[in-house]
Amino acid sequence: MPSEKKPLTVRWLPVGTRFYLLRTMEKFTLIWRGPSALGGYKYIVKRDGATSHTSLHHSCHVKPIIRVGEIVCTPTTNAAAGGLGQRTI
Repeated sequence: MPSEKKPLTVRWLPVGTRFYLLRTMEKFTLIWRGPSALGGYKYIVKRDGATSHTSLHHSCHVKPIIRVGEIVCTPTTNAAAGGLGQRTI
C-alpha cells in the first residue's frame, strides 16, 4: 500500500500565507490567528477577490501557494524549535 502524507491544515500555516482550500480549490490568505472568545484559536482569512474576511476551522485541509525563493515554514523542519522551522525553496 502506498504511503500517503496527511494533508496540511490551517493550524500549521504562518500568518500571511496564501493557500488553496482543498475542498473548493478557492485561494485564500491567512491574515490573523489569535485566541477565540470560546477558547482555542480563531483563523481569519480573506478569499482572493473578496472584500470581507471570514474564519476557517483549524482542521481545514489546505495547499500553500509556494513561489521559488520563498522561505517556507513546515511542521517537519527544525522540530526542536517548537515544531515550525524555515527552509528556502
